[in-house]
Amino acid sequence: MADFRKLHVWRLSRKLALAVRHATRVFPPDERERLGMDIRKSAVSIAGKIAFAAGVTARRMRLKGFQRAMHYAIRLETYMITAHDLGYLSNDDYPELDEQLQEIMARLRHLIRRLRESIDR
Repeated sequence: MADFRKLHVWRLSRKLALAVRHATRVFPPDERERLGMDIRKSAVSIAGKIAFAAGVTARRMRLKGFQRAMHYAIRLETYMITAHDLGYLSNDDYPELDEQLQEIMARLRHLIRRLRESIDR
């Protein structure tokens, strides 16, 4: 089992979760409890699934964990686009959050591809 805290992608996802938490504080009160909550949960879940994947020894389970992290990343991307379209995520916050998310997704795609290749051998 690997220490998930050593994974760069986990550290990036943790940083994103904190940034998302800060950015959603300015949402209208009713949206803080709806869309804001969905955004915060998705961001935290990315880090959680990465940590899970790092903690298992079976490659197929690790792959599944990284794939689930990617699913939460895609969900977060959709929620952030919606929040930006509605004017809840500012033009200052959205590009920075999206850039962080895109880097996480790229790293997850790389991990998923490498695991699939190792499983197929």
